[in-house]
Amino acid sequence: MEEPAVSEASQLCALHAAAAAGDVGAIQGLLDTAGAPGAAALLRAVDGSGRTPLWLAAAGGHAAAVRLLLERGADRHAAAADGSLPISCAARQGHASVVQALVEDSHFDGWTAWHWCARTGDAASARALLSEASWVAAQPVDSTRAAANGVTALMIAAADGQLDVLALLLGAGASLHAIDDGGWTALHYAACHDRAAAVQTLVRAGADVNAAADFNHCDYDVDETRLTPLHVAARLLLACGADALVAADGGRAVAEAVVHHQNGAGAAALLLVRSGAAIPGRKVMTKCVHMYEGYGREFDEEEEEEEEDVYERYEGPPRVRDSVADCLGKLGEWLARPLREDARARAGLQQLVVGAAAAGRRAQCAERAAEDAAARTASLRAEAAALEARVASLRAEAADLQSRLPPLRDAAAAAKKPRMQ
Repeated sequence: MEEPAVSEASQLCALHAAAAAGDVGAIQGLLDTAGAPGAAALLRAVDGSGRTPLWLAAAGGHAAAVRLLLERGADRHAAAADGSLPISCAARQGHASVVQALVEDSHFDGWTAWHWCARTGDAASARALLSEASWVAAQPVDSTRAAANGVTALMIAAADGQLDVLALLLGAGASLHAIDDGGWTALHYAACHDRAAAVQTLVRAGADVNAAADFNHCDYDVDETRLTPLHVAARLLLACGADALVAADGGRAVAEAVVHHQNGAGAAALLLVRSGAAIPGRKVMTKCVHMYEGYGREFDEEEEEEEEDVYERYEGPPRVRDSVADCLGKLGEWLARPLREDARARAGLQQLVVGAAAAGRRAQCAERAAEDAAARTASLRAEAAALEARVASLRAEAADLQSRLPPLRDAAAAAKKPRMQ
């Protein structure tokens, strides 16, 4: 019965040795021989210094071995006895390929380790990398590669709503004003993906809510005005204090919110209207739909001073006309919904007021009853005290009578004796 234990110990030592040497074939063979339960135990096992096979492979700079161990289920966050993670050890020794292998969830040459930490939300690995000054100096948090199109790790964290990594990157000095190849900032990405918490974090950190960018990321004509985070997700940024300037835009901001959120609940459009934005008419809505559908250039052929007449005359293809009608209908429905909800809320509030008044009256009656009961109790206590005093007086009189009885008896007895003689 001792042989299996010896064999297991032998496998354990062999796996650690193979990992330290980066021997992929030996690692594969040992794990296959151990079977699924045994392999899981081997991957979790530690040596005398608390180091797992993955830790040893990472420290040795063996990227292929690291990838194999991760594929077989090794824990990338298993720390050694001194608290160091495999990634921090690899970063300290400059093993860039190992660091990349420890954080990426698929092979993509355009992203750095920071990008993968942001995508997967791996705050532990990001924190470990930030603790290695030499790594941060060689791989700044804003570093990117040509294939990434200028997208930084901060933009990825903002788009995916990875708040822990977002905070770490901001604390490490990630630029709020860095832009990708289309001019988008991290705030654009957070707003575009409806990451309200990320938007608030970036705005509080000093992000420019009015930063303009090209329309490369959207279905807009690139010759139109520039895109700000407000146009991307006005409902988020207005809550953060963005200077919308929507009261005098003729309803364009509301129209864009309707066009870009046709399948939503109308939150963007409603927030804009409640914040003072103008409600768009058919002409403004038509222009926005034309731009969204890619027909905007047809208007550029007309003279600028005749532009308004052009919008009135031009009906566009059936798809555009139907979309305009649908958008206007949805806007009307969305604007009417709060009125219905307010009416229901007022009715509910009225019921609450009536109920509260009735409860108040009941409370007053109960209070009066309590006061009457208290007064009656006080009266009864006074009567009881008077009775007790009367009883005490009677007891005193009785005691006095009892004390006078013996002499009277003696006198009566003395009066009887002469008569008898």
